Amino acid sequence: MKRLMSIALLLAGALCLQAQEIKVETRNMTEGQAGNQRFPVIAENVKGERIYAYRGGDRYSHYYYYKNGTWSGGERIPGSPQYDEYWFGDIVADSTGTFHYVCEDADRALYYGYFKDGAWASMSKIDFRHEATLALGVRSDDTIVLVSALKTVSEGGLTKDVIIGTKPAGETEFSNFKNITHDRESSTMVDAAVDAEDNTWVAYKGAFIKGGTETLQAVLLEEDKSNQEVYWKNVSGMEYPAWCWYPRIAVNGDGKIMVTWMTSQRKSYYSRLFDPFAKEWTEVQQIATGPSRPWPTMYNKIVARGSDFYWVGLTSSRIVVLYKYDEENDSWSKLADVSDAAANWCSAYAGNDNLLIPWDRSSEPTDCYLTTVSGAFRPIIRVQSVSNLVVEKKLERSFFHGSYLNVLTWEANPLNAEKGITIAAHRVYRKVRTADSSQWAQIAALAADVYSFEDKNIASDSDYVYAVTCVDSNGDESSIIDPNAETSGTTRVLGPRRSSVRADR
Repeated sequence: MKRLMSIALLLAGALCLQAQEIKVETRNMTEGQAGNQRFPVIAENVKGERIYAYRGGDRYSHYYYYKNGTWSGGERIPGSPQYDEYWFGDIVADSTGTFHYVCEDADRALYYGYFKDGAWASMSKIDFRHEATLALGVRSDDTIVLVSALKTVSEGGLTKDVIIGTKPAGETEFSNFKNITHDRESSTMVDAAVDAEDNTWVAYKGAFIKGGTETLQAVLLEEDKSNQEVYWKNVSGMEYPAWCWYPRIAVNGDGKIMVTWMTSQRKSYYSRLFDPFAKEWTEVQQIATGPSRPWPTMYNKIVARGSDFYWVGLTSSRIVVLYKYDEENDSWSKLADVSDAAANWCSAYAGNDNLLIPWDRSSEPTDCYLTTVSGAFRPIIRVQSVSNLVVEKKLERSFFHGSYLNVLTWEANPLNAEKGITIAAHRVYRKVRTADSSQWAQIAALAADVYSFEDKNIASDSDYVYAVTCVDSNGDESSIIDPNAETSGTTRVLGPRRSSVRADR
């Protein structure tokens, strides 16, 4: 039986949450499983489903699946290798609700698998020599971005660089890998975030030589949609020569960039905020005191919900803690203790109405846990689809011939009005029923007060499915979910198509 710990905390008004109660619930996800369960990650899709993936005690990738309030699973992910030295993974969900999972076998290779329509596609190997940490991002067209470190051994010696690759929607493999730190010294430990313009921001650990001595710095790099460098910055700076570990990054709903990192000599976590529009940086700020090595206990995670940033890391006693950023004062405040025992590793994900924090214990044999923090977060506002979309095929007769058309009708979704979302336009999409979700094509753009459309001159034996999305006054568009994944067989559209989502402030 799963152990459930629930702690209620009352925050002071100084935390800018008006003394709202936050609820911290922790669930042991792997209780009773043999061996050491390690390095869990989690994502939630637009349907509210979740995938919790981790390295099992047998050294294979395992997962749990959450749907309609119930967890199931614990089995191996199909095609998972038995890792020699599994350390890290990452998981994201695209606008169709599909989950994309990447994990690594240190100094060997990466592996990718995806979860769609309630089932896994077998994991496949990304064949290059990987070096410590990786990250995924999602563009507005559902292209998945993978950033990782590459270790190359040649006659000239050992080099380490950061690479970026992409997997367009509908494809099953990553390609177009590019070395984005070539000729920069020893680049490892990466994280990535995609902004609303589909630019990829990469934080990584760069090694620099100062006075004949190597120093490790937190570095920020911006790549555009063509993976061309736009911006580069040594974030921690040579005036902070302590070795930096595990740089992390997030982009908030205002497009601002937060970078966090750990320095092992000072045993502390630090941050800097970047405004890419004004090209301005805040000063280096200490977040909290952390543990000393060994790694990966220095791991930390930064996530954004709307305009807010939240940070998760380990204290000197290895307790997982949650902090919130106050931009006005450029400072951090502790919200809650996440774990009730010393941890080895932690991560975080901004859920639809909460924060999801997976972690594992440091004592062996160890289990993996999931802490859900809720109650003090305003819900993310997502523009919703139209309601009651109906498609009717008709024969239109004329004096000389007849032609077929599909008549679409729909209604306004009341959820948008309830959330104060102003609909500016409708867009109509079409694909062949048997085609995958990459084959949706826009066939019409309509005004917000139009609730019908005629798709004319179609073949009598055509079998099309349709989606009608809503575009709000900010330009955010509801996403297309493949109707083949729905038990009702009707087209439904939920969630945002752009990479940024707004929170009710």
